[in-house]
Amino acid sequence: MKFNCYKIILILCFTIFTISCKQNQTLLYDFENSKWNSKDSVLFAFDVLDHKNPKNMSFFLRNNLDYPYRNIFFLVEIKNDSGIIVSDTVQYLISNKYGQWLGKGFGKTRDNYFIFKKDYLFEDSGNHLLIIRHGMRQNDLKGLVKLGFEID
Repeated sequence: MKFNCYKIILILCFTIFTISCKQNQTLLYDFENSKWNSKDSVLFAFDVLDHKNPKNMSFFLRNNLDYPYRNIFFLVEIKNDSGIIVSDTVQYLISNKYGQWLGKGFGKTRDNYFIFKKDYLFEDSGNHLLIIRHGMRQNDLKGLVKLGFEID
C-alpha cells in the first residue's frame, strides 16, 4: 500500500512537471532614446523545438505619449537555414479615432499586445530569425520604448 502511494505521487508530480513546462520564448528589445529609424531592423533569434505542434506568435509594444500615430505597420520576415519562410506586413491600432490609447498602462507609457500568427505550423525545427522593421512614413519614429516577441 505504501509503495503504491509513492508511485502515484511520483507519476502525478511527473505529469504536472511535464504539463507545466511549456516552451515559451519571450524576447525583448529596448529602443535607444525612444526612437526607431526606418532603416533599423529589430532581430529576434528563437528556436522551434517541435515543429509538429502549432505555435502562437505575438508582439508586445510599449509606447509613450510622444508616439504621433494611431497605428503602426510592421514589416516582418521569419528566416531559417533554408531562407525566408514568412514575409508579411501587418498593421496594429494603438489608439482609437478619438486619440484614446488602446493599450494598458499608467502615466506616460502604454503596453500593447498584438497577435501575429495563431496556430502556425513551422516546416522545420531549429534556429529561426525574426526580422522586424517599421513601415511608417517617418524615418525616426518617436515614442517607442520597447518591442517584444513571444512564441509558445
